[in-house]
Amino acid sequence: MTDQLVQLSEQHRYDDLFRKHLRWGSPDVPPIDLTLSDNQTLTVTNVSTYKGIRVWVCDQMPGAKAEAEIDRLLAWIHRSGSDGGLVRFG
Repeated sequence: MTDQLVQLSEQHRYDDLFRKHLRWGSPDVPPIDLTLSDNQTLTVTNVSTYKGIRVWVCDQMPGAKAEAEIDRLLAWIHRSGSDGGLVRFG
């Protein structure tokens, strides 16, 4: 089973992974465009939610500085009632 879950993640089949296999909930936040300090804009998409934890996907692989900035911006979003989030890049 674990191999199948890893394969779903590697294939970017997040709906199958989180909602069908892990029985997490539907996304509850629309995609968010984040403008970083270097004026680069990235879109992060909420793909699933479970007990206040959101899973986000960013199709681009940012550098370490941009990744830290995305983490800070999402942490600010989570202050509105969710416990945190996971981000998958690339």
